Amino acid sequence: MENKLSTQDVILQKLYGHTCVIPDLRSFMKSESEGINKHRTLLPLCVHDYIDSESLSLLPEDPAKAQKVKGADFSLLACLWWPHASFRKLRVLAFLVVWLIVWDDELDGASQFTAYDLNMGQRFRDETRWFVKASLGLESEDPNNVTESAIIRGFSPIADFIREEYDEEHRLTLTEEIIFVIHMSKVEQENRLGIDIPSTDQYLAYRLGTNLMGVICAATELSMDWRIPRSITRSPWVKDVWHQTNLIIALTNDILSLKKEIVSLAFTR
Repeated sequence: MENKLSTQDVILQKLYGHTCVIPDLRSFMKSESEGINKHRTLLPLCVHDYIDSESLSLLPEDPAKAQKVKGADFSLLACLWWPHASFRKLRVLAFLVVWLIVWDDELDGASQFTAYDLNMGQRFRDETRWFVKASLGLESEDPNNVTESAIIRGFSPIADFIREEYDEEHRLTLTEEIIFVIHMSKVEQENRLGIDIPSTDQYLAYRLGTNLMGVICAATELSMDWRIPRSITRSPWVKDVWHQTNLIIALTNDILSLKKEIVSLAFTR
């Protein structure tokens, strides 16, 4: 009896051998600022220590991956996103970027066991939600009793700084965005482990969560010396600005990642 190809395999077969031309996206972004934070040369060492040092390691059981994360130069990304932040603030914002990406990769990476086990993935998500709430002072539980995961516990130094800088309503907004990411990562994992291809609308619905930009938008006030009231940041028009920002970055990232994603999917099937 002939095995029926999955929808994913059918799409891969149709794409095989075809050329996809990606335009120069820089032409669409000529008006964007090219500023870079003056602390560019100081930041990498701090970020590397956050990823893997004697006192803290996000990936204690995977030194090879820790080196790969260091090589990605997320410090440059932080310096481009927050060109005017002080070093003290830039440092923690860079930690947040690294933490979000390492956390997401645990549920989406081809080499991660958690990515292929929905129950393991849900436990990881649940522990993350509990730890974030507790470490940001929104729950009475001691965060040290929540999880043994080094990745999840890597949020701790970020939370310590946020509690110093953000009042409760700003911490609540940030937490809501993190929980949205957690929820959408479940939808993404269910789709990835299933056999059906989501529609464009279904894909974008969870992609805008796993793109992580809602958290970045909510954390960007950390780079400044003033605070926007929650009544404004949760208003429909600001939410729409955040949504459009998220959408632009998600689509740009997906276009640039297309070749890598096709190769990765073909390799794992």
